[in-house]
Amino acid sequence: MIEGWENKRIEEIAKTTSGGTPSRSNKNYYDDGNTLWVKSGELNDNYIIDTEEKITDEAIRNSSAKLFPVGTVLIAMYGATVGKTAILKREATTNQAICGIMPNHNLFNNEFLRSQLVGI
Repeated sequence: MIEGWENKRIEEIAKTTSGGTPSRSNKNYYDDGNTLWVKSGELNDNYIIDTEEKITDEAIRNSSAKLFPVGTVLIAMYGATVGKTAILKREATTNQAICGIMPNHNLFNNEFLRSQLVGI
């Protein structure tokens, strides 16, 4: 470790939570949506500026989906993409296989945090 640096637990420098998937049976949640909805397959140690699917505000209000702010670090928690990361360049929601890590920018930089997660 670099002299003068301290080891910190993630909860000491950031808030974390997982996303959620709105009901697929309700077409109103997906048709004409404009909020990015990130699936774990879209994480590739990259930046998210657009997604394959979008969801509606109604979907966010009526499901476990959460809106993550720009700069949130995403990491896949399980499945074929476990450990893959991304940083949001736009507000977005995610499925439940993704953990959103929102660093306290006064304590930690999201780019550095992601660099520490890549390859774990």
